[in-house]
Amino acid sequence: MSVNLNKYKSDLVKAWEELRDPKSDNDWVIFGYDGQSSDLKVQSQGEDGIVEMIDDFNGGKIQYGGARVIDPNTNLPKIVFINWQGEGVPANVKGKCANHLRDITNLFRGAHVQINARCDDDVEEDVIMEKVKNASGANYSFHKEKPKAFVPQGKIGSVYQRSRPDLDKAFQDKGKFWAQNEKDSKQQKQEEENRLKEEKLKESQKRAERDRKDTEQRERLQKERAQSIDKERESQNSEAKRRAEEEKKRYEASLKESQKDDDEFRRRSDSERRKRIAEANQLIKGRQGVKETFERPSPPAPAKKAAPPPRKAVIPPPVRQPSPEPTREPSPEPPREPTPPPHRDPTPPPHRDPTPPPHREPTPPPTYEPTPPPTYESVSEPSPPPSRQLPPEPQPEPVPEPVVETLAPSAGGGITAKALFDYQAVDGTEISFDPGDLISNIEKIDEGWWRGEAPDQSYGLFPANFVEEITAGGAAEVVAEPEPQPELQPEPAVTSQSRGVCARALYDYQAADDSEITFDPEDVITNIEKIDDGWWRGEAPDGSYGLFPANYVEEI
Repeated sequence: MSVNLNKYKSDLVKAWEELRDPKSDNDWVIFGYDGQSSDLKVQSQGEDGIVEMIDDFNGGKIQYGGARVIDPNTNLPKIVFINWQGEGVPANVKGKCANHLRDITNLFRGAHVQINARCDDDVEEDVIMEKVKNASGANYSFHKEKPKAFVPQGKIGSVYQRSRPDLDKAFQDKGKFWAQNEKDSKQQKQEEENRLKEEKLKESQKRAERDRKDTEQRERLQKERAQSIDKERESQNSEAKRRAEEEKKRYEASLKESQKDDDEFRRRSDSERRKRIAEANQLIKGRQGVKETFERPSPPAPAKKAAPPPRKAVIPPPVRQPSPEPTREPSPEPPREPTPPPHRDPTPPPHRDPTPPPHREPTPPPTYEPTPPPTYESVSEPSPPPSRQLPPEPQPEPVPEPVVETLAPSAGGGITAKALFDYQAVDGTEISFDPGDLISNIEKIDEGWWRGEAPDQSYGLFPANFVEEITAGGAAEVVAEPEPQPELQPEPAVTSQSRGVCARALYDYQAADDSEITFDPEDVITNIEKIDDGWWRGEAPDGSYGLFPANYVEEI
């Protein structure tokens, strides 16, 4: 920042002019800055010389002084300009004010000697007078010589005078004297010139030494400043590095916390899924739930065995076709449409409810009637199921004999049953079989679940309404049941009944394990068994069969 000389310029110029005026009483003046600003103003003046001025210099400030002294060589007044930089002034302030000196000296013109002072020893009166004396030039002695008396010369004659040797000798002696005097003057002048040269050389050496010291001090200050800047930068870098390390640690801690939360969520999700699967399996195996789920209507069986002709009149095809409609009416479509649940957690509370019978009361047989549709298409001709194919009108001639041949061996020892539909074991306690397979050594441990031996020699549980018991006396009756089946052979009737209860997927779902199925939006799930309010079981478009959340689909 440059120095401001305009604010108090009139006072500054007036004080300097009074200092230069020999008639003025003020013989010294000190200038300083106004507070922390760069405005220069007059601080003090006096008339008692250098001794009084020295007391007003402050070791913690930058000041400029002017003094009027008498040159000891010429006895003429000389102006001394002092640049005062106190020892307690900060380095940055000194560097800033060093640029002000040129503008200040341009304002205060007429100074004969300029002194740079930093302590009281630099402004002692003897030091200042010595510098004034050295700067005044030659020390001419005629200023101090006393005046000599005037001796008039004699008259010079206008005519020739005869020479006289004695007088000539005196005249010659006088000439030698003046020659010697002139020689001595020249020698003295030469000595004075040599002395001046020596003094100038010494002054130049002192100035060079002073400049060297100033340069060293300036370089030292610059070096200290650079070191302080480097230290500050290093401190900032270390602080930034420390903050980065702390941020990294916080980030790693947050990652660990997030990983821990993910692991905890995954563990809870797996636990919930295992609980859900266990509860679903328990619900399937439960006596009351399984009975209501897999129980088949018994009234049609005696009717079929008693008299096939009346069976056509009692249960005509038009009566069996609208039977799926009652299942559509009680289907809980409205509750599922407005509740798009999050993935993997489809309304677990309903699936834990142990009493879902009201949902299955309206039409239990139609719910499971479509379960074996894929089996109907492939096995419709060899062995059509008697209980599901009552409505169609079959051709009685070709079907009975093959059935008698396959069922006759089943009358052997123990209880034997023929599989009407295919069934896939959910876990190791159950068995799997296909339509037409014979299950032997059956134990009727429950009305809805039996236990027996499958064709692959596996032994376990299976739903009782998926098979038909074969006895020695009832083999003919079982064979007689398919007679009305060929009468209603048309494929459209079979395919309409083969899909069973169907539903359209509203959202996508990914199976959590092998007991569930996967589907995408708009996929159609067929052969649905409503085993629970929250979970159903059906066949996906890819042919897989398993559990899925009921509120992910819409019954159609």
